[in-house]
Amino acid sequence: FKTKNESFQYIKDKFLSDDVVGIAVVGSTANGKIKNFSDIDIVVFNKKPLKPYYELCLIRDKLVLITVYFYDFGNKIKLPQNGKIIYGNYYSQIEHKNNLNYNKNERIKRDNQMFIDGLFKFLRSKDRKYIEWIEKYSRF
Repeated sequence: FKTKNESFQYIKDKFLSDDVVGIAVVGSTANGKIKNFSDIDIVVFNKKPLKPYYELCLIRDKLVLITVYFYDFGNKIKLPQNGKIIYGNYYSQIEHKNNLNYNKNERIKRDNQMFIDGLFKFLRSKDRKYIEWIEKYSRF
């Protein structure tokens, strides 16, 4: 992507469906600058339970992790200060029933997602506390 907003449009196009009532970017990248190893945290409010989705991309020449979490929607609430709506409204987050339960294949995928998430946090911050996280989810 050439710009952060171009990546937001991609996210909106990729996840917008009939059952989606809101898509928001939450966290420092919503309004801040993209840096190497930034992560774009996306919240999708929908009716259908979906497991977390992760994707790597380049924005300009920076490696970025897109993380998407899906929630059923509760009451419409005020967007957090570090947020940006890219579709619809922002709601209280309600976990989809049984969405945190993973079968064996889903667990492997989820562990790999958590490994990448921890690796990006470490590379961005250089904080050694993330080494334990990375080791916990590594599969070497």
